Amino acid sequence: MMGMVPYKAPIARGLDGKVHNIPDHIPDDWTHEDLELAKGELEESIKARNGEANKLGEDGPHREQIRKEEHLLRQVNKKLSGS
Repeated sequence: MMGMVPYKAPIARGLDGKVHNIPDHIPDDWTHEDLELAKGELEESIKARNGEANKLGEDGPHREQIRKEEHLLRQVNKKLSGS
């Protein structure tokens, strides 16, 4: 087992339940597994941010981050569907 590198998710939520480092496009080296993992992480992060945004109002600080996450999630879903 020496020399094996543990698998690292392409993006992951932090302890606060939100993704913080979001690429603006899908990296070329993401595999199907990476896309599936990213999809789940983005969906959960969007839920967490929407919950906080509802408390903070429409102009709260999460709106731009939610837009970025939703944009990447659309790209991921498109790629997973083969489009």
